[in-house]
Amino acid sequence: MQPLGISVRSGVSGRRIRWIVGASARFGMPPAKLGLVYSATELRPFVDLIGTARTKWVFFSGRLIDAPKALQIGLADEVLPDDELDRYRPMIARVSQDDVLAAARQHIRPDDMSIVVVGDASQVEAPLRDAGLGELTVVPADASPG
Repeated sequence: MQPLGISVRSGVSGRRIRWIVGASARFGMPPAKLGLVYSATELRPFVDLIGTARTKWVFFSGRLIDAPKALQIGLADEVLPDDELDRYRPMIARVSQDDVLAAARQHIRPDDMSIVVVGDASQVEAPLRDAGLGELTVVPADASPG
């Protein structure tokens, strides 16, 4: 049996950045029907992904969620026909870190970018200047846009 989807993760943080699932995928928390309780720590990734209300619904109902519903509530980012997912999986597996870096070098131009940092200037200004990222402009919190 093939996995129900492909989890595309960031090479930097290791966090899931895309969850591509097959049309026949089903999601659920059947242990909820047995009265098992999950800790706040175990629920945190779901709350962060789909919000508190939807997390409660998924965990308390114990219902199975089909792929379109998973897409609708944010558990999936994309739904592909199962046969297309089967063809897509090996293509993703062939992409190396060097491939990703080459694409980034081709399409990301740091000289054309602006980095916006929000925080306490007394805490972040010196480290940002020390990082040598270029010109730094501090905008007071009460400044008007424009």
